[in-house]
Amino acid sequence: MTNKLRSGLVFLAMAGAAVAALAQGGDLIGTRYAAVDLEYLTWDDGGHMTGGNVALNVPSTMKGIDLGIELGYADGGFDGINTDRLDGAAFGVFHSKQQGFTPYLRAAAGYARYKASYMGYSASDSSFVYSVGAGVEVLMNEKASIDLRVSYEDATDFEDDDFIEARVGLNYAISDKIALRVAYARDFDSDGNTITGGMVFRY
Repeated sequence: MTNKLRSGLVFLAMAGAAVAALAQGGDLIGTRYAAVDLEYLTWDDGGHMTGGNVALNVPSTMKGIDLGIELGYADGGFDGINTDRLDGAAFGVFHSKQQGFTPYLRAAAGYARYKASYMGYSASDSSFVYSVGAGVEVLMNEKASIDLRVSYEDATDFEDDDFIEARVGLNYAISDKIALRVAYARDFDSDGNTITGGMVFRY
């Protein structure tokens, strides 16, 4: 594997250890929902990726615990290298609803496949991925909420690919069953920026 392709795979690992970066708020904690999000990632020194994610969240039989699954795909490139990422994870959310806000802890674990190609050559690799984080959902009114979260993410089969990410999301319910959401996240280790937007369907 050339150094160029290896750097592309590490770039992908830094791009997102898991799809756990999805916003959790919008008064969604503790509810049953499916979500579809589009994402756009950029880095301060160049490079970008576009993709999408789907998620399913179900409250467990234990009070204050949600369980779910997430799947995501993104492709793009940097410095002439074409890249793509396919990942999936299971997650759990421990929360405690308070008057007007809900603090929570979130953990996810899964698997990711990374692929990089350059001038007719390609390489791929995969890794166990996980994330742990803490956040708070703050209700603004009956329809809107803000979600704030900080998380640590890692793809264990790559060196120096772990990172800390801060995220802020805005969620707005357009009906009893459908909500819109947007979010911005900053990866402070690779100087990455992620913008997401999508819809949530309660059922």
